[in-house]
Amino acid sequence: MRGEKMFYKKMEVVLGKNIKEIEGNFHLKLINEPYMRFTFESIGEDEKYRFFAMAHYYEQNGDLVADPDIEFAVHKKTGDLIPMGIMQMGMYKRYFYPDTMKINMAGSKSLMSFLNMWSGNLVSQGFRPKDKVSMGKKLKHKKV
Repeated sequence: MRGEKMFYKKMEVVLGKNIKEIEGNFHLKLINEPYMRFTFESIGEDEKYRFFAMAHYYEQNGDLVADPDIEFAVHKKTGDLIPMGIMQMGMYKRYFYPDTMKINMAGSKSLMSFLNMWSGNLVSQGFRPKDKVSMGKKLKHKKV
């Protein structure tokens, strides 16, 4: 998928590493004034996929609000990327369910287009790993 390759290339500039090579727990927060802070993190995995989320955050009434917040899956063997869902302006839309393998192709394709636009904006706005304020391992959460 052409859009997927462009996204990976742009995000390698922003993150300083290839998403497909990220294993285990990962968290990176970038602050690049005057833009909203940006966070990229691993949010879990199963036998086939690693799951990631990326978000911009702003402050409202003292609370941090993610907008947008996008989740996607990366296939462990092939590196294929599947956009899973987006939370934006308080609304959540889900396009891929890895447990049942159900996917809304039109929604997922549209979200991939958005990811490409957003990652291009991050690059042109100068987001780079030098801007990081925290990077490292998150605590593991036990499955209930």
